[in-house]
Amino acid sequence: MGSQMMTTIVTACATVTVAVATIYYAISTHKMLNEMRKDRERPRIVGRVKMILTPFIAELNSKIAALERKAYCWVHDLRRPDKLVALEARYPPEIKIILSDLLREFPHIKEAIAAHNRKIEELQEKLSQLDQVIYGEKFETKCQVLFDEFNENAEEGERLPFAHREAPTYLVSFIIDNFKELPQSHKYHKFWEQYGNSLLKIREEESVKQKITEVEEASRELEHIVKLLKDKLEQLKEQYHHEYNLSPEELGEPDTAIITRRI
Repeated sequence: MGSQMMTTIVTACATVTVAVATIYYAISTHKMLNEMRKDRERPRIVGRVKMILTPFIAELNSKIAALERKAYCWVHDLRRPDKLVALEARYPPEIKIILSDLLREFPHIKEAIAAHNRKIEELQEKLSQLDQVIYGEKFETKCQVLFDEFNENAEEGERLPFAHREAPTYLVSFIIDNFKELPQSHKYHKFWEQYGNSLLKIREEESVKQKITEVEEASRELEHIVKLLKDKLEQLKEQYHHEYNLSPEELGEPDTAIITRRI
């Protein structure tokens, strides 16, 4: 009876040992395969983070700052705000291939970027409508009169050339962005210092005020969408950072982002 019990105990211990060894082997194999998978995928993930996520997040930070200041950098001739374009607009085709791969895997990010771009288009249209309300024959005439007056009284080195051709396109942008002053290095600094307050009163006209209200509403909606998208991209970047133990260089921080912005 004792011998039979001992045999049972030994058999049970052996079974447990085999089970533990099997589990350990399975865990070790899974871990090894996971590490092999990470090694294979690492270059692709680094490309995603360094060339897409980090630059996109930087671009969104720039947009948030511009929207908070209502600094659209409107360009009359292009009919668009220089600071606010579709997220992937500045990227070369080879980068867009990496982006397409990421968006196939994360459709929720694809939809968030699409929502961002749709709202950008809406804000561009509202800004264009504001431009059209301000810019017209009357506005051009007013600008010509002011520039003639400025050049007549300015010292020779401060006179502005080609005023009648270019002035209105610059000034409508200053009015839309509500510039209180210009940097001293700007060629229109002296002119705006003298006539800026007068021209900004155009913003108080009823038809212009209505369009400004529409622009600001679209701007707030875009800012909300931008912040949500930024959160999604930051979460994915953080996930990759921990999962693949990415270095600062692999993360594309702080000096390796591929976009150079014009301020």
